[in-house]
Amino acid sequence: MRTALDRAAARITWKFGKQPEIEAAIRDTIGQTYKDLGVYPEARANLERALDLYRQTLGAENPKTLTTMRLLGGTLQLQANTAEAEALLNQTLQIQRRVLGLEHSETMGCMNNLAITYFFEGKYSQAEPLYSQALEMQRRRLGSDHANTLQTMQQSCQHLRASRKIRGIRGPSKPDTGDQAPRPRSGPSPTR
Repeated sequence: MRTALDRAAARITWKFGKQPEIEAAIRDTIGQTYKDLGVYPEARANLERALDLYRQTLGAENPKTLTTMRLLGGTLQLQANTAEAEALLNQTLQIQRRVLGLEHSETMGCMNNLAITYFFEGKYSQAEPLYSQALEMQRRRLGSDHANTLQTMQQSCQHLRASRKIRGIRGPSKPDTGDQAPRPRSGPSPTR
């Protein structure tokens, strides 16, 4: 699959150079596929080119442009370029809120991506409200059992737990019922 993808990526400009919107759509798809395969440098290159082409042909506030901005931000995050990811996702979110609205699925996805970026940067106080907002909107718009809602819920719980552990904040203690051995006060929690 990777070889076929590499070949297709190499031929795009030659085949579609005079059709920039089509080239952008193909590069966007190839970039997403590289990202899914974990080949982030190629994903980034194709998503950056797609973004440039979409901005030129459709404008900076077109939904396709905004989706590609979000995908590129996620790719930057996966490459540990969190400062770049934060800047791009912040810019994207501001435009999406204005153009698409707060409860659009792309806006909620961008909020979640930005919250994850903040978490990885250690900016927990900025991550937590975004997770809460995204989760509240997803529950209202998609329902509590929707896959996206459940994913945001899982990520926010994991990140909240990890951030509290990093900051040394203990959660509420449970009364000792005598049914189980007490947990150690430090060290990793057992997995279930």
